Amino acid sequence: WLFAKSITSSANLNASYGLGRAVAYAGWYLSIPVAGVVIWFLRRRHGATSLAGFLTEKHGRLATLAFLLVVLFRLMNEVWSNTAVVGAYFGAAGSAPYFVAALVFAALTLFYSLRGGLRSSIFTDAIQFGLGVFLLVFVLALVVPRAGARELLSTGEWTLRGGVDLLIVGLLQSFSYPFHDPVLTDRAFLTRPDRMLKGYLLAGLIAAAFIVLFGVTGMYARVAELPAGQDAPLRVANAFGLGTLGLMTVLMMVSAGSTLDSTLASFSRAVVVDVGGRSSDGPRDRGGFGALSDWLGRLDPVRTGRLAMLIAVLLGSFPLFAGTAIIKATTVSGTMVLGLAPVFLLFGWMRAGSAAFHLAFWPGVAVGVLVAIGAVPTSWSVGDGPYASLLGANLIGTGVVFAGYAVGAWVDGLATRRRLAAATGAAIAVLLLATPSARAADEAPSLRFSGQTMLRATFRRAHPDRPSYEVYNVRLVGTYDANPFRYVAELRFRQTPLRSYSPSNVWLQQAYVAWQSPVEGLRVSTGLLYDQLGLFWDSSWFGNLPYLNGHKLDPDMNLEVAWARQPGDGTFGWEAWVQLGLAEDGLNGSFVPAGKAGRLELPADLEADTDFREGPSVRARVVPVIAAGAFALRPGASVQRSTYDRASTGETGHQLVRGAELTVAGAGPIAGWQAFGEILAETVAGFTASDLDRDYWLAGFEGPVLERAAEYFPLVKIGASFQHTSYTNEDFGEDFVTARVFAKLVSAVGTTVEYVRWKVEGEDSPVVERVEAILHVWY
Repeated sequence: WLFAKSITSSANLNASYGLGRAVAYAGWYLSIPVAGVVIWFLRRRHGATSLAGFLTEKHGRLATLAFLLVVLFRLMNEVWSNTAVVGAYFGAAGSAPYFVAALVFAALTLFYSLRGGLRSSIFTDAIQFGLGVFLLVFVLALVVPRAGARELLSTGEWTLRGGVDLLIVGLLQSFSYPFHDPVLTDRAFLTRPDRMLKGYLLAGLIAAAFIVLFGVTGMYARVAELPAGQDAPLRVANAFGLGTLGLMTVLMMVSAGSTLDSTLASFSRAVVVDVGGRSSDGPRDRGGFGALSDWLGRLDPVRTGRLAMLIAVLLGSFPLFAGTAIIKATTVSGTMVLGLAPVFLLFGWMRAGSAAFHLAFWPGVAVGVLVAIGAVPTSWSVGDGPYASLLGANLIGTGVVFAGYAVGAWVDGLATRRRLAAATGAAIAVLLLATPSARAADEAPSLRFSGQTMLRATFRRAHPDRPSYEVYNVRLVGTYDANPFRYVAELRFRQTPLRSYSPSNVWLQQAYVAWQSPVEGLRVSTGLLYDQLGLFWDSSWFGNLPYLNGHKLDPDMNLEVAWARQPGDGTFGWEAWVQLGLAEDGLNGSFVPAGKAGRLELPADLEADTDFREGPSVRARVVPVIAAGAFALRPGASVQRSTYDRASTGETGHQLVRGAELTVAGAGPIAGWQAFGEILAETVAGFTASDLDRDYWLAGFEGPVLERAAEYFPLVKIGASFQHTSYTNEDFGEDFVTARVFAKLVSAVGTTVEYVRWKVEGEDSPVVERVEAILHVWY
């Protein structure tokens, strides 16, 4: 665990603040014995073979998905933060030699990692350790006689300002940090538990001592008043001549290489084993991610692992161009995973389930985002040192995640008493709404109306010469703002009812009141609101398979807490929703053709079937926003749990939907372009002999091919999406393809031409294959 970035960060901290910072950075190395002890218990008492497998068994698939997302984020950090160290030895940060050296080094490490995987990474670890010890002795022999041991040890001060603040942060994070770093934890499952534990306890002592002693290079830079900057070892080595610089360069390259190849091996293992459920020399275990696991399981595991390594290097190199400080690779990701501490330290709490995990995990992520974007309230700071706000955020965050875990365990205990749980959530929400706003009503109330009319012409493939025409949609939206409240109502009209079960061709689509809290971006709403589950819309006017099965663009009577923070000039932001479904309103676009309905054991959309009545539902969606140069990444996760009663039989069951999404949006010259993807995994239990599993895949893109400040044709956009749904138990699937061109003719008039093809497996002809031309008018 002697990363090149760790060695460099320790030296840099010592160059700036003195000995206290070296010891502070070594505080994170308590992570090694903590990981060893916890994993020893997991293996001995629970028979765990991996952390992901343990989480799936105890906390569910969505917990494992969230865990793997932060694991992959952590591994991406290791790519750029270690290649950046190597690049600094060949050129100034941001220069061409710096980037070339970093990328060439990454490519060379990738090349030999593709051949050897974890085996070669363990081999390079042994080489690194031997060379590292030799070079440490060499450096100490050079530095200590020159500066004097007494003077080196007297640098800095043992106060919060002098390094104790960062030491406390490191010790706090050591109880959560190791579990999101597979470079450390993967090795804990390779040898016998007792042998592993001894190794991890000894490794913690050795690594911490190594980090403190190597920090002497930074202390020498401080005593000798060298211009250390962010690369203290480089400047110190330069001061001792070309030979020392060469040895230091070799150490850093070997250290970075041994870390990077371990990172790539862990990344490929996470994809092939944890998600795909298989390995190259063992039987295939069905992974916990439905169709994704099945698809990965059918591929050659070694080739898949190698492809995963390549993807890790490509994506992990992006932050290199953003100039992020190396120390942030530790402090930011460490704060984001504070919620893993109660999950693994309190794993023996038998009552804890999915709610316990998520109420501990996501608040920790939120605190980490606050740290990343520099939005930690000043009142949280502890002391007056440079890491006062980081310390305060970690102290408060640690308390919050343990409290969240306890509350979640209580909620899990109420799982069989869902009405009580729903009533408790409603009471909390009412208290939130009743809290008086601290914001002054400094804006006069305002009333606005807007709307849109769409006329559609449909050309079916079977009869292209006989198009049909209709008033597709008329919308009228009224918005009344009376700070801090907003009232919204949307009325809709169609020429004919949308579906046969629709009560009318005129209906109320949305009607809600929203309260903007004093906390920036935090809003509480109640009324007829859209359900937030996965990607909101793929821009297809006809719809998509999740929509047609009742999962998208569905307004219900909801109580919602939403919190959004855009990146702005920073790097991180987020969007998050938590909704309590109070009642179902029956307004959705569910549509099931006859050829599909006859093959389903249960309706594709229980909500639209009169035999089923939906009870209280809960859903949540979290979407971090990560600005990375010319791109913005929006990975997200969502979950929905609904209860149903079946009138004809009196049975009670539930529906659970888990989702993962990713949107990559362009900025600057490619602003407006975006690629997106989504996976929804649905499980319906209680109505059939075995649980029904249905998986939805969606991928697409859209962007402007013409965008200009002109009166006519100011905008032309293209887009396409592909979707697949797999009905695992019913043993069939369906595909859905759309492609469209949108042109804004003038500011208030536009047109869309869209191709739609919907095919159910086993049917001779498509359900739908046609071209639609829509005229939009805005007012």
